Formats: sequence, structure tokens, C-alpha cells
Amino acid sequence: MGMHKPTFQSVTGQAALDQFNRVDDPQWRELALKDAWFVSKLRLNGECWEWTGTLNANGYGLFRRRPVQYLAHRYSYALLRNLEKSLFVCHACDNTRCVRPVHLFAGTPKDNMLDAKNKNRTAFGSKHGGVKITAADAVRIVELHASGMTQMELGHKFRVNQRSISFIIRGVNWRRATAEIRAQIAERKAVAK
Repeated sequence: MGMHKPTFQSVTGQAALDQFNRVDDPQWRELALKDAWFVSKLRLNGECWEWTGTLNANGYGLFRRRPVQYLAHRYSYALLRNLEKSLFVCHACDNTRCVRPVHLFAGTPKDNMLDAKNKNRTAFGSKHGGVKITAADAVRIVELHASGMTQMELGHKFRVNQRSISFIIRGVNWRRATAEIRAQIAERKAVAK
């Protein structure tokens, strides 16, 4: 499994002890018995159990037990379940600070990407880091193609390949940005017939 399974440690601070006694959840108590220090770093926020310690650049809880550095949600999941090193621990609640085991599920990298895509958390359009075409460019490409410019000419003009131009014209890429202009062009063609 690769995860350290610690033994019981005493709860630090009265606030942690009070919080421990307030939560009526078997998983909370099981986590506290396995690692009271870890539980002392949690805060209740609605249905989520949020990590209050250090966060990484992506907002995930992070802590170190020399020499190992842990992601808090991954550690929480592994305390109560077996976790293969190759698997990701994903959030059903989409709260990166949450470490509540029932809000977490193990999945492959592909499962993680599909989960992100299904929740519209992946970069697309001009938010994508490798974008060469803006939404305005995509609209202009569709307009210019409708006025007779070839895909190859458009590719040269916008410094992208013909395939990228084809995807824009057909609405495979930039579908939302070009939907209105493509509908107007289709309407013009229907009226012209």
C-alpha cells in the first residue's frame, strides 16, 4: 500500500477533544483512534471534514511526517481502506480540503480525468494552456470560411493546421463560441435555396 498506518496518538488541545466528542460518526471516531493528531487538524464545514493545515498550490491538504509528505485526503482514505499507490483519491464533493472518507473514492488517472470533465473542471476554450485560437478568432474563422476562404488559407492566416480549422468549422472545437454564427450561416443557406 505504501501508506504509513500510525498508531494511536493523544489528542492535542481541548478544542480537538471537544470536536471529537461532538461528531457522531463512526468513521470520525475510527480516524481519531488511528491518528488523533490528524483529526485535530480537521474542521467541520457542512458535510465536509476540512483540513486546516498547510495546503499545496492546488488547494489540497498537505503535511509531512519525516521523511514522507502526504496529501491529507489520500492519507485519510488510506487510514480506513487499502489503497494501491497507482490509484488516485478523488473527491465526490469537489472540496479539495475535504478528507471525509465517504466523500472520497479511489480511481485510476482516467477515472479522475473523467470525473473532472463530467463536473466541468477541465480547462477548455481560451482557459486551456495550449490555446492558439481565441473565441473571437473561431467566430471569424467560421465567417471567413462561409464567405469562401478555404481551410488551408484560414490555417495559414491563423497559424494553425487545416485540421484545427476543420474542427472549428464543424463545431467540434469552439462549439459554444461559434454556435450562433454557425446557426446564422445555416439559416442564410436555407433561405438562399
